[in-house]
Amino acid sequence: MSSKLNLVLQRLPRNAVVTAAWLRTQGIDRNLTAHYLRSGWLVPVGTGAYARAGESVDWPGGVHGLQHDGVPIWIAGQTALDLLGYGQNIAMGAAPVHLFARPKTRVPTWFAKANWTRPVSVQKSALFSTLDGLDASFKKHVIGELSITIAAAERAVFELAHAVHDEPGFEALDHAMQGLMGLRPSLMQALLQACAQVRVTRLVLLLGEHHRHPWVSRIDLASVDRGSGKRHLWPGSAIHRIHQISVPKGFVDGRD
Repeated sequence: MSSKLNLVLQRLPRNAVVTAAWLRTQGIDRNLTAHYLRSGWLVPVGTGAYARAGESVDWPGGVHGLQHDGVPIWIAGQTALDLLGYGQNIAMGAAPVHLFARPKTRVPTWFAKANWTRPVSVQKSALFSTLDGLDASFKKHVIGELSITIAAAERAVFELAHAVHDEPGFEALDHAMQGLMGLRPSLMQALLQACAQVRVTRLVLLLGEHHRHPWVSRIDLASVDRGSGKRHLWPGSAIHRIHQISVPKGFVDGRD
């Protein structure tokens, strides 16, 4: 392998994706990249993205490559909870990988069209009105040798609530919340205050109360925008008596 390329790649973890843009910052231009491809030192992952020959690159390497390039994207929702040890989906192998990105984020074609071993979905949403004071809602998680930014459990709950549009979605959130008794009150307060979607705020508060989470009693509700009026999320649902949002029929405090 070329000594120049070798020095560059030594700074990367195994199974990482590198992009043409990043290689240029390291002094490896298009012609050199083409030479390394012909020589078999690099293999293409997609247009403008590469991996070291002989490595097993999958979606974590792709997410690492995006984050390495400064793309505001992270592992979110149920996938983040699985990685943090709060779910069972990671053992299922084929469960979808859920990512969140800031609104208007451009996800490169090489990532979107790559043949990853699990289906990958990217949700772009202004879930929170501000990022100020929310740094603690992200954390680094190591997959193999790859250090990747993922949602902390508190943020992941809001992302999972964002996906509730039907009864199975509600049940998935309900199931996840059962095992999340240790959510940090101060961070939950900050996230609730910053949440830009009333339906998400109500779902989080409803299920936090339902499962008797300790953080609920420490929330200053006067500073949380809970909106007004009912929120019907799917046909045939009941409306929760207190939180005025869809719940499955038969759920505690629901009514037709």
